[in-house]
Amino acid sequence: MQSHRVIEHSAMTVEDTNTAYILVCLALVQLMTPGLAFFYGGLVKESSVLTMMMQVFVPMGVISILWYVVLFSLCFGETLHFLGDPGTYIFAMNVNTNEALVREGEIFVDGIPGTLFMAYQGMFAVITPALMTGAFANRFRFKPYVIFIVLWMILVYAPFCHWVWGGGWMAEWGVWDFAGGIVVHITAGFSALATILIVGKREVAEGEDLDEPHNIPFVALGTALLWWRPKDFAGLERGWDQSDATRESTGWLLASNQSAGLLHPTNQPAGGCLQPTNQLAGCVQTTNQLIGCLQATEQLSGCLQKTKQLQPAT
Repeated sequence: MQSHRVIEHSAMTVEDTNTAYILVCLALVQLMTPGLAFFYGGLVKESSVLTMMMQVFVPMGVISILWYVVLFSLCFGETLHFLGDPGTYIFAMNVNTNEALVREGEIFVDGIPGTLFMAYQGMFAVITPALMTGAFANRFRFKPYVIFIVLWMILVYAPFCHWVWGGGWMAEWGVWDFAGGIVVHITAGFSALATILIVGKREVAEGEDLDEPHNIPFVALGTALLWWRPKDFAGLERGWDQSDATRESTGWLLASNQSAGLLHPTNQPAGGCLQPTNQLAGCVQTTNQLIGCLQATEQLSGCLQKTKQLQPAT
């Protein structure tokens, strides 16, 4: 999601449709955190469920406080090349509820209130360190884990977020990150790899099998909650870049449901992606109907066979 495009102060500020849409997106992103807790909690052994779910939920409190105090400013404050200026939005200063986010006297994010943008971005900040917990399950105590995620957010997440989403040098080079592929997933993935290289291998008792998840329904529930993820990001960016924000964002909301791959090549209008997608959906529906007919035919054939078996011999 890009936010570094600066426009004239007299341009669009806050629109009800954009605000309502981003409120829904915020709720969907927040829903991913408990979804991740169920997903990871179901994959680990039974004795580790509480620890795993706690490590996923803890950032909701710790990172939210850090985000309010200084982290949002480090990500989206006036650029200091490597980081944002911590004094720009410290303690949510200059972030208004009824006005768009303003930076250096110009609108930085138009169409939605500044507090809503801050809260929406905060949900990404919350779930990013939680993504790493599955890599080092059972190998972190609580206090070191809290210290680790606080330092990681300041030293790793904040610079990348500012470079890409906050108008830093990567944004100036034309880098686009619609769904957090760089800011969230690349940073969390490589950091998880580096972390397990430091903490070492997991201690396994003789005869213990760690590859068998203890609760498959938890995994399925977590997957279902995380499946909401592609539905809210791409439309947001298209909505801010086009005059008809709601229609564009709604179009991308529907299109992204068909394939996560549509999130990145986003230079085409939404209608161009929706047309082949609708055709594909039509083919899928026809195929499902054909499968249903075949199944009904098989059931009818089975009934006929049973009927013949039940007929008395003459």
